Amino acid sequence: MKPIIALNLKTYKKSSMENSLSIAKTVEITAKKHKRYAEFILAPNTLDLKCVSEYLKNTKLFSQHVDPVEPGKSTGKIVPYYLKKIGVKGSIINHSEDRMKLQEIKNVIEILNKFSLKSLVCVENLKEAKKIAKLSPTYIAFEDPKLIGTGIPISRAKSNDVKKFVNIVKRNSDAIPLCGAGISSAEDVKAALELGTEGVLIASAFVKSRNKKSFLEKIIKTIKGV
Repeated sequence: MKPIIALNLKTYKKSSMENSLSIAKTVEITAKKHKRYAEFILAPNTLDLKCVSEYLKNTKLFSQHVDPVEPGKSTGKIVPYYLKKIGVKGSIINHSEDRMKLQEIKNVIEILNKFSLKSLVCVENLKEAKKIAKLSPTYIAFEDPKLIGTGIPISRAKSNDVKKFVNIVKRNSDAIPLCGAGISSAEDVKAALELGTEGVLIASAFVKSRNKKSFLEKIIKTIKGV
């Protein structure tokens, strides 16, 4: 299986509005060029999903959050059905900056499955990973919230836990194990893959990088050598 490179743009000014379009084009060019070696996921600011969607053909467009609701009597919710209508392929769920209860996660996964949308559920620890694995999401990403945005990669700071996480996921589901938090370089990605994960979730390091094309190209070069 090709490694997954999931990019969460969060809500930084430098990755939102017109900036999200520029980033989306860069990611799409890279994804098309290297589709033999990696699969790219891009999760822009919710308000940017519609305008970004028309530029992505080789990149899977994800939302950063979604609610466990269907069209109807709800206000202020992000509805999976409408995400699909604008070209979204799935959603990040339960990020440490937007946590959900276990039952809500279960309900979201079921609704996403109903509309053939993928689910990328974030977990903070091994205990949570086991619970989420039993819900059979598409992807599970292990992210220690204490490492997010620090530049200290989980693939190095908690390598033993990452190995245990991969084993937990594979024993309890068919979900694809990813890891994130502090992933800042091609070497961090390489370390994550060598620990048994099948990809990474990257946010701040990518958004804040001066040359995003170069950032991604270095990761691809490393992936080819793993």
